[in-house]
Amino acid sequence: MASGGIQELMAAENRASSIVQEARAARTERMKEAKIEAERHIEEFRKTKEEEFNAASAQSSGSSNTDFSELEKTTDKEIDDMRGQYQTNSQTVIQMLVDKVCGNVPLTVPEALHKREG
Repeated sequence: MASGGIQELMAAENRASSIVQEARAARTERMKEAKIEAERHIEEFRKTKEEEFNAASAQSSGSSNTDFSELEKTTDKEIDDMRGQYQTNSQTVIQMLVDKVCGNVPLTVPEALHKREG
């Protein structure tokens, strides 16, 4: 009788082991299917976002040319204004610098130097 109980326990253990193996195999299969499904969703999402980006890029590229040419005109006008200011103020600034640097230099020979030479 004891041997029958042991055999019954071993048979139950074998059945449990096979059930666990089947569950693991089923889980592995479900994980593979889930991964494939997720990759498919990711690819669809990527394509959708790329199409949206390309459409937005195409739409904005037309207006960016207009914006660029207007910016270029504004920049050229500012450069011309600066060149005009340079032409107007350059001589005044040069004279101011010369006065500041050389304005305090005495142009006479000091008395002490006259006495030593003479």
